[in-house]
Amino acid sequence: MGRVPVLGVDFLGDTMGSFSGFAIDRNSWRFNGTSYTGKLFCLPDRSYNSAPFFSNYTTRLFTFGLGLTPYRDAANLPASVAS
Repeated sequence: MGRVPVLGVDFLGDTMGSFSGFAIDRNSWRFNGTSYTGKLFCLPDRSYNSAPFFSNYTTRLFTFGLGLTPYRDAANLPASVAS
């Protein structure tokens, strides 16, 4: 699970909103013995919600650093995962 801050902004200062498409950059994926790292590409759901911007909106692609450490102790899963 991961979270993006609700006030997160892109390099133009625009809020990122929610996402509709995700893809892992398979060339960036690395295993370091206990965890994985890589890049995650995300597409925002849509453009601005006001009429003047519908046809004059630059599509954005966000890139996030991704880190994943698998939980390997199946006998002691946290309650939120075990249910």
